[in-house]
Amino acid sequence: MGGQSMGATVKDLMSYPVVHLLEAQTLYEALQTLCQVNITGAPVLNHDSEYVGVLSRTDFFKHRIFEKLEQEPNTLRTMHVYDLMNRNPMVVISQDASAEEAASLMLTKKVHRLFAIDDDSTICGVLSNFDIMSVLAGLGTLEEISDMSGTCCLCGSTLNSTDNSPSNKLFQVS
Repeated sequence: MGGQSMGATVKDLMSYPVVHLLEAQTLYEALQTLCQVNITGAPVLNHDSEYVGVLSRTDFFKHRIFEKLEQEPNTLRTMHVYDLMNRNPMVVISQDASAEEAASLMLTKKVHRLFAIDDDSTICGVLSNFDIMSVLAGLGTLEEISDMSGTCCLCGSTLNSTDNSPSNKLFQVS
C-alpha cells in the first residue's frame, strides 16, 4: 500500500479527468453524477461552458436540502444546481505545486478541494482534502485505500467496489 511522501506534487495526488456539472441540471441529476463517480463536489459550467461556481456536498447541508426533502420529497427534482452552488471563485493551484503548498492553501482559503491548473491555466484535475489526508496518514491514494460498496440513500446510485469514500452520510455502505 505504501503511501506517497509529502514530497508529492498536486499532479501526483489529484483526480482527473475533471467531472463537471451544469448549472441548469436538477439537484437530482447532479447528485447522481457525484454519487456515480464517488466525489463530493464538482465545478459548475454555464451554457457557454464557462466556470461559474462549485457544487459540493457541503452546499446540500448548508442549504438544509435534506430537511426540505422531508417536507417536499420532489426538492431534488425541482431545484437546480444554480440554486445551491457556491458562486465564489474556484480556488486553483498549479499541478506542479507541492502537497504542502496545497494543504496550506486549503487551510487559508477554508476549502475542501483545489482545482489544479496546467501551464496554460486550464483546469486539469481536482485535489481534495481527503487526498492530502491520505498522504499524511501514509494510506496511499484513494484507489489503494479500501474496497467499499454501497448505495446513495438519496438517488440510489451504486458505488463501484473500487470506489472509496471517507465516512459519508450520503451512502449506506454494505
